[in-house]
Amino acid sequence: MKTGVDRPDLYDPKINKSYGELGAYYQLLIDPARSGKPRDKARIERPMPYIRDSFWRGREDSFASVADMEAAALHWCEQVAGQRQCRPLEGAATLTVFHTVEQPALRPLRRHPFELCRWFRAKVGPDIHCSVDKVLYSVPWKYVGKHLSVRMTVNLVQFFYDGDLVKTHVRKPRGKQTDLADYPPEKIAFHMRTPAWCRKQAEQIGPACLTVID
Repeated sequence: MKTGVDRPDLYDPKINKSYGELGAYYQLLIDPARSGKPRDKARIERPMPYIRDSFWRGREDSFASVADMEAAALHWCEQVAGQRQCRPLEGAATLTVFHTVEQPALRPLRRHPFELCRWFRAKVGPDIHCSVDKVLYSVPWKYVGKHLSVRMTVNLVQFFYDGDLVKTHVRKPRGKQTDLADYPPEKIAFHMRTPAWCRKQAEQIGPACLTVID
């Protein structure tokens, strides 16, 4: 599926970046099957007809909410599917095998849920800014003219060059966000020459100079 695999390949499939981050966050191995080869994942596909025929078929009442559907599915897993004797498990109930063998081997879930992100490709303009989701963000001046990978979450915008993180900004809904430290040293000096700075320098010379500068 395109949401998981950007480019299928027998030996080196290209995983969608967000999907790859999800797998890394939860320490999961993402192992895509070959494109158009359902036999590669027969063990995954085989339970689907059973779920369809046992849980869904013949159900006349509709669920009032997702929570109601989840509660009904959990009850079905524990009282119906989990109690059936499974031939590949030598007649043992699947729920019993889960509690005695599989559950003790599971790691606890991460304390915080995975934060979904979006990835962009952006070019650094001559004014040291990149346009990301219609907002301008500054990056260090030495990357002017280069293309960066941009990772955007709910709260942060991160810029990467050749896999290295080069800049992080707090995400803005609109407008422009500039860090003066991203400019070359001579430009930083120019931007620091504010009216307040000029008055302070004039004050050190004398009151007459301060009057002229004001």
